[in-house]
Amino acid sequence: MDDDYTPDQLRRLTLGATTADQYARTLRRLTRDGLPWPPTTDDVCELVAARVNAGRTSSTIKADVAAIRAGLADKIEGWKGGPPLGQRTGEVMRGASKATTPGRGAARPLRAESLRAAVDSAELVRDRALLVVGWVGGLRREELVGLNCDDGEITPGGLELRLRESKRRSEPVWVRLPAARDRRYCPARLWSALVGKRAGPLPAFLRRGPGGAPTSDRLGAQSVRLILKRCLVAAGLDDRLYTAHSLRAGVASEASAAGVPLDWSRDHLRHRSLATTAGYVRGVPWERNPAAGLLDNLDEDGRMLGQGELLPV
Repeated sequence: MDDDYTPDQLRRLTLGATTADQYARTLRRLTRDGLPWPPTTDDVCELVAARVNAGRTSSTIKADVAAIRAGLADKIEGWKGGPPLGQRTGEVMRGASKATTPGRGAARPLRAESLRAAVDSAELVRDRALLVVGWVGGLRREELVGLNCDDGEITPGGLELRLRESKRRSEPVWVRLPAARDRRYCPARLWSALVGKRAGPLPAFLRRGPGGAPTSDRLGAQSVRLILKRCLVAAGLDDRLYTAHSLRAGVASEASAAGVPLDWSRDHLRHRSLATTAGYVRGVPWERNPAAGLLDNLDEDGRMLGQGELLPV
């Protein structure tokens, strides 16, 4: 058969199409900036050191090295494979993690109140849908911008989205986004308004041209962060601590504050472990904090016995 798979094609299928496209863009950027291809272990170690010195976050550096490893393993079409990176690369990477800011983990979760303010300030239906669908669905930015018009299905319960490929998965997964009573923040209503009469495998989120008119090109992953920050600024909020990952972390933190079991959030965010989900949650809610009231000096009737005096600092 003419369409039989070759071994190399089968190996490339271990990467989802969205991930492979992202890695290919990363490799084009790195080689354009001077990285030889295929690079040696020394080349990559020098790159990591330069990225650390330039103030890049550890998550950004890890993403760059992951793309390089995939390219060397001949998993990205158009990039010739090469010898795998040596042990020194792992040692340099561990040092880089200690010398840099954590990046994704440092992003502040976007809580519901701030999300509503950002959505209210958005001028485009595209931007409102982007923020609400990304937040409610707990979507990664690549998953969000990778959605096509035929990936959404309106149901009585809300919106069901098909993610064709997601992180570390090559098969489609379905994510349910429950409807909201307030139509301004309802993912199903916003998706319907976004897609309109468009159908088929067309990008749901489109770039805007110089004059503001929509193009036929898919919105880039970096645009999620830019749109979020622009809406936060328009709402009068400080955008400096927020990234695209704040949408995903925000729904996890809000669910935790509402008493939703952590394993429910793990399943919704498609995590493999509870430890990963727990890392998305910013602290224990005050009302459920186990240390609350432990140092209060109360009598048997629950009255304060005295507040004492504060010593000077």
